[in-house]
Amino acid sequence: MAAASQMPEYSSSQAREWAEEHHRFLKESNPAFLANLVQSNSLSSHLHSVGEQAEEMHAGAMAMHNRKVQNLPHHQRVKELEILHQSMNEVVRHNLIYSPIPDENHQD
Repeated sequence: MAAASQMPEYSSSQAREWAEEHHRFLKESNPAFLANLVQSNSLSSHLHSVGEQAEEMHAGAMAMHNRKVQNLPHHQRVKELEILHQSMNEVVRHNLIYSPIPDENHQD
């Protein structure tokens, strides 16, 4: 896809993956909004913004929690961080990646 080659550089591969996941979500759930982004040449910046926000949210929570569990025994710390990683993936997906985008044709 042409838009993918124009995407700005991401701070991490995870930020790029979040953006790609959001792009797939838009294709499936709101193709009209996606078409609008493409037509206005703002798809790349939208995806970049979502990807970077998602990565910042995820990494910030992981870093904060890592400080809280740093004194635990190694196996317990690893287990706590794995649980947090999975939980934060769900939070990021719910709040950013799969968040409803307004449908222009839908009026409340």
